[in-house]
Amino acid sequence: MIRAIERKIALPMVLILIIGLGTEVRLFFTADGSLKAILMAVLLVIQLIAAISDLSTGLIPLWLVFPAFVLGMLIILIFDGNSSMLGHILGGVLSFFIFAFFMVLTRGQIGGGDLLLFALTGFFLGFSMIPGILFLSIILSGMFSVFLIVFKKTGLKTEIPFAPFILLATAILNF
Repeated sequence: MIRAIERKIALPMVLILIIGLGTEVRLFFTADGSLKAILMAVLLVIQLIAAISDLSTGLIPLWLVFPAFVLGMLIILIFDGNSSMLGHILGGVLSFFIFAFFMVLTRGQIGGGDLLLFALTGFFLGFSMIPGILFLSIILSGMFSVFLIVFKKTGLKTEIPFAPFILLATAILNF
């Protein structure tokens, strides 16, 4: 259940989710059937579900993330064989460790679900997109936090769900 302080930020977070959903709809109508387009469509749906869950419960469920890795592997194997699997695995592993480093830097302010969602994003997209998505998601969440503080919607100790910003950064950088 959303805590009282989080209700104050619900509308702006819903707007972020709508942008992610709009990107998904746009992708559906413009997809070319390539492996990248298929992986992006599946990833955005998973990120959207994770963002909604993160907003409503503060958690990203493992039942979403782990099957998504398996689904991604199946999609890659079906559409590309083994030729790019190593690159996708490397993208996921490197993303995991880079995000884990940021978890340590923030002293646990970033959760394990965010870590797994980010590793999933690296697995689906490959490592080349990860620095941009990480940088943009941090910038967007920081700008959002400053906005909330300036307009006195929250204080400095308020926890802001991070999954919507991973979704938004992924959507922005891929379209």
